Amino acid sequence: MKENLLQYVWFKQLFDNQLLKTVGGEELQIFLQGEWNQKSGPDFLNGKIKLNDIEWVGNIEIHLKSSDWYHHKHQEDKAYDNVILHVVWEYDKPVYHQDGKEIPTLVLEDKVEKKLLDQYKTMMETQQKVLCATFGENIETEWREAAIKNALFERLRNKVYEAEQILDSTQRDWQEMAYRWLGRGFGFKDNAEAFLQFTQVLPLKYLQKHRDNILQMEALAFGQAGFLEEPIEEDKYMMALCKEYDFLAKKYTLTPLDKSIWKMGRIRPANFPTLRIAQFVAFLYEHQFVLSTFLETPTIRNFERKFQVVQSPYWERHYTFGKLTEKKVFTLGKSSIENLAMNTAVPLLVAYGKQKSMKEYQQKALHWLENLGAEKNSVITTMKENGFELNSAYKTQGALELYKSYCTQKKCLNCMIGQQLLQKLSQSND
Repeated sequence: MKENLLQYVWFKQLFDNQLLKTVGGEELQIFLQGEWNQKSGPDFLNGKIKLNDIEWVGNIEIHLKSSDWYHHKHQEDKAYDNVILHVVWEYDKPVYHQDGKEIPTLVLEDKVEKKLLDQYKTMMETQQKVLCATFGENIETEWREAAIKNALFERLRNKVYEAEQILDSTQRDWQEMAYRWLGRGFGFKDNAEAFLQFTQVLPLKYLQKHRDNILQMEALAFGQAGFLEEPIEEDKYMMALCKEYDFLAKKYTLTPLDKSIWKMGRIRPANFPTLRIAQFVAFLYEHQFVLSTFLETPTIRNFERKFQVVQSPYWERHYTFGKLTEKKVFTLGKSSIENLAMNTAVPLLVAYGKQKSMKEYQQKALHWLENLGAEKNSVITTMKENGFELNSAYKTQGALELYKSYCTQKKCLNCMIGQQLLQKLSQSND
């Protein structure tokens, strides 16, 4: 028995609940098992039970052994003062509230079907990457659809929280927030945090003051990013940037980042931070108001066209300073723009809609996901092989979250598929 399985058994009431009695001999009736709490505090909130002739409303705590109450130091936490029932697998020690009154305890060890435990063990011991794959024929399509939707919304909640943190750091300046959030997006997987730091030391207002001169914008950007600290005298473009930056840094009292924060190793040249900065500046040169790029762009196709910008000529033949390439360097590719749409534009739209109580932006974000093509990577391939129909970014984004936060963590009991499957298998006659 695992504690999360015992929580699930209580949540679904998958035990013999007839003629229940506590360890102390009190007759027990369960009216509400409570709300499963995934955060700190008691496991189930606002439960409702009856002990003998008295009804109680409060929280319910689940443990494998009753002594775990003390091992987890609940006796020192006031959040547990309102626990009305202690549900355990094994009773090995009485547990008391701080006032000295014993907490009623229900033991489930002899009330759960062995078949349920066997099915859970089989699921946990499978070698499949997606644990429920072994029982694929028992999984109904609507379970998968619901699990994908729930995971997508969880993914969006997490990203919206990150966006809101950045908003708070700008004193709730939406234009500056959009600039920093977009910069973070241009860092993609490897340099997202470095890009965020870069935008923090180079406020948007300084770039906007020089929108008529892309060389000065690039000088500010590469200088603040730390890439002009070691000038290459033979590189005329770099020397021109250094000259501009020396003047502008003094004018605005700027301090550059240390170049070491940027990741360069084991990264494809197309993702080098130097090239991404050049592309970022090219976008800002063409689009002054970053926030409107997200809010006022009607369709995902319009959004994609806005990011089909061309970096300055130097960066059409360079990935980094001083190294000429044989072939022309491409602009932002389709997959990169789609990545920005999914991981930058969509969360920002949801965050803005939430903060402003304007559901149309949240609906727009979901519509964009539905109209973006399905992503292609090893995780999506694995999920498809296990019966998931993933034909849009809406579904692949959900599938990625489902795989990362549930499948790889073996949190089947927190997943709708795992919950429904385990209940179905344990009740079957096969």
